Amino acid sequence: MTLTLKRLIGTAAATAVVAGAIVMAAPAAQADGGYYGTWNLASITLDKQKLKCDGLPDEEDKCPAGMTLELKSDYRYNTTIKGFEIVLPPGKGNFVTTTITGTNTPVIVMSPAEYPTFLRVWQIKLQGTRYGAPQKMVLYSSLDNTDDQTLGGIKLVFYRNAK
Repeated sequence: MTLTLKRLIGTAAATAVVAGAIVMAAPAAQADGGYYGTWNLASITLDKQKLKCDGLPDEEDKCPAGMTLELKSDYRYNTTIKGFEIVLPPGKGNFVTTTITGTNTPVIVMSPAEYPTFLRVWQIKLQGTRYGAPQKMVLYSSLDNTDDQTLGGIKLVFYRNAK
């Protein structure tokens, strides 16, 4: 009985240490808040075809101007991006940022509130600083389609809202 009790306590302690390390690592990975704020969508590249987001709201086959992605410091986001639901559903959700081990590639994982199992993982690149904050954010992803391997990736280009 004593040996079994010791094993249970040891297992519980190890589980607590691992869980604590995961909880501590998440905020540490997100400590750089350069991505927080409101970002205006400037262009979308789908399968090597670029669409500038400067159209009127009702124009067909155009990416309307004024669509935004707001990343908050409480790891929540809100987006007004419409018409590209497969890329990122409009509305609110949660996000985390981290780096891929071995490659040091920074990524952002978005989980929409309306579709919590529809996770989107984006490689994130922040560029150009002004007053110590990045002014351009580029998100890269891929279109995983086993039926058609010719599809390219997705690239979203945002600029920081000047408001």
